[in-house]
Amino acid sequence: MMESTRWAVVFVSTMIAAATCGCAAQSSSETQQQTQLASEAKEESHFQKALDFEAQGQWELAKQEYRLATRQDPRDSRPYVNLGRLYARDGQSARAEECWHEALRVNPSDARASNLLGSVCLRQREFGKAITYYQKALEADPNYANAHWNIAGAYRSLDMKRQAAQHYRRYIQLASPSEREDVAEAKRYLDAYAEK
Repeated sequence: MMESTRWAVVFVSTMIAAATCGCAAQSSSETQQQTQLASEAKEESHFQKALDFEAQGQWELAKQEYRLATRQDPRDSRPYVNLGRLYARDGQSARAEECWHEALRVNPSDARASNLLGSVCLRQREFGKAITYYQKALEADPNYANAHWNIAGAYRSLDMKRQAAQHYRRYIQLASPSEREDVAEAKRYLDAYAEK
């Protein structure tokens, strides 16, 4: 009887040890998961901080946070696009373009970066190149009202009335209520020049 009791004690001790190890492993796994979630939240926080600083008009702090966001998640094109906008705002157009090109390298379907690079080309009167960027933006997001407005302007500059009209019509459908003046201009163009 003593022998069977000793085996029972060994068996129970082994089961308790196994159960304890399992709990420790689960706890460690949970800790790793919580650490990963905290790390992801921290990564997102630099982008969010940048947005907050930008909303407050604290441009240099916003730039700093966008730069940190690009390092934390090199696959996210949004910080590059927004950082480029701030550089453009400060008249640093070469740096802005670098950011937008980097955004497209990171995410070739970033519609905002394509649209912004198209606008650079439009200002430089490189209409064909601008149209290529705007088309790329519209391939990524067919409902991007601003890209429709911009490509219509590029086509208009090349006196390609039918193409301009097509994009002005789409812009009118997609424009927000705050864009009343642009919608009115698009309608004037359609009334005056476009085939109906």
